Amino acid sequence: MQQLRFALEHHPGEDRVTLAVLGLDAGDRRDPLLYRAGLHGVRGLPVGAHVDVTRPDGSRVGGTLVHRTAHQVGIHLHGIAESLLVLMLEPAGHHPPHGRISAVLSTYGLDEATLAEARRRWAGWWGAVAATAS
Repeated sequence: MQQLRFALEHHPGEDRVTLAVLGLDAGDRRDPLLYRAGLHGVRGLPVGAHVDVTRPDGSRVGGTLVHRTAHQVGIHLHGIAESLLVLMLEPAGHHPPHGRISAVLSTYGLDEATLAEARRRWAGWWGAVAATAS
C-alpha cells in the first residue's frame, strides 16, 4: 500500500522500475546486515525523520522516513532520482538463525543512462553487503 501511495502522490502516470534484493541473512548481533548496508538505526527513527546513509562504497544517499511498522521501513530517497526504498524485516523466529531482510527500490521516469547508473549503484550496495557476510 505504501508503494502505491508513493506512486500516486509523487509520480502519477510515470513508469516504474523496481530493483530488489530478497531474503538476505540479517546477520548476527555482532555483524548485522543493516549496519553493513549503512542503514543501522533507521528502524528507531520516527516517521518524518531525515535519513542519511553511507553505502559500503562510501557514496551517500539521503531521504525521509515515510513509514515504519514492526517489520517494514519506507524511505523516500532523494538521490539520482526521487524513489522509495522499502526494507522488509523478517524476524529470526520466522527464519532462523538471524532472520532475513529484503530491500525494494521503486524508481520512476528514469532515462536509460540514469536507470543504468541506479542499477549499478544498487548492485554495488547490496553486492558489497552480501559479500562481507561470507
